[in-house]
Amino acid sequence: MTLEEQIEKERERNYTLAIEIEKLRAQMGVTVPISDADSLFHQSKAFENLKRMKKESDERLAALKSEMQDAARSDAGLTQTQSESVSVHDKKAEPVQETVDRAITTKPPRGPKPKMEYHKAIAAIVNPYGDDWQTESNLDKIAAKLDRKNAKTPPPLTWTTRNRPAHSWGRAVQNFRELVIKKISYSLKMAARVPGN
Repeated sequence: MTLEEQIEKERERNYTLAIEIEKLRAQMGVTVPISDADSLFHQSKAFENLKRMKKESDERLAALKSEMQDAARSDAGLTQTQSESVSVHDKKAEPVQETVDRAITTKPPRGPKPKMEYHKAIAAIVNPYGDDWQTESNLDKIAAKLDRKNAKTPPPLTWTTRNRPAHSWGRAVQNFRELVIKKISYSLKMAARVPGN
């Protein structure tokens, strides 16, 4: 049985005991004020047994929570001195939720990794033209350089499936100039993220 299952079982038992206590209160003095009812219950062996069982259940629940936190710490490779916060939210009749903030380990970013070599190669060809790279004559020259076999900058595959397909940068400039400008602008932006560019 996992720690989560043990905690859930203890929570159910704890909740059942609390319900039993309330039932006994209702049976022994429905109209009796709480203070008088408590004195009647303390005289009852059943009430004492239920209180003892509830206390034991609370202690087991606390021990299981502590064990779960220790397991989470050891799974994360954290020690007591490293910055971390472990919080356990505990409410009646709700499952125990545990949140462990792991400051040391971070999740990798979602999605595919950007093709930084591709973007850097495009930027290396476009950057010598400066801010005038979008003019018609410069865009044709850039497309010719991007189409070279050793340029390592093939046009995007999605361009081959368009209404007017383009299998080269030069053809793409002829068919959809604005899309080529958008693609090159994106590559320049991505290449600017890399230190040293």
